[in-house]
Amino acid sequence: MKQIDDILIPHYHYERADKITVQDILSWGVKAVAVDIDNTICYDATTRFIGDCEKWINNIKQSGIPIVILSNATTGRANRVAKKSGLRCISMANKPATDGFFRTAEMLDLKVEEIAFIGDQVFADVKGANAAGGVSVLVDPAKTELSFYFFYKYRRMKEKPVRKLMAELEKQTGVPHKVKEFVKNEHK
Repeated sequence: MKQIDDILIPHYHYERADKITVQDILSWGVKAVAVDIDNTICYDATTRFIGDCEKWINNIKQSGIPIVILSNATTGRANRVAKKSGLRCISMANKPATDGFFRTAEMLDLKVEEIAFIGDQVFADVKGANAAGGVSVLVDPAKTELSFYFFYKYRRMKEKPVRKLMAELEKQTGVPHKVKEFVKNEHK
């Protein structure tokens, strides 16, 4: 099997964002959560929440854990989702570039490594979070992207070996959802 760059491997993996519990978040040792929009909390190119994601966001807020949106979505759509969910947001983040991750930390007045970044794309969300030094959490995409179909079809194809390795690593850790070992100081 081809060697896979560690920057593409998330720290944690879940089927969907709304399957992540407050206890899971607390166990990661983070102080806040940043979440992607498309195929993470809303269906691709919409403002319609996936499953119980709206309730999930409210549960996190009620627990006292700060939660914000970090997305490559357009400002207009990101703002509509943010308004619907009562969250602050950073849109057009240009992930995997790390600037949006650092802007999120600044917005929350935290260090990047104190934030869990939740998203559905290995080459945007996971790669960017890991490069910035955050805690990366990958969720499975809700459904096939309809916008920019061929771009995402190619990207999802490139993710297959990474997701296969993730499944093997999850089995090795023996801890549900934990993909790889993570020491908070590894990025200092």
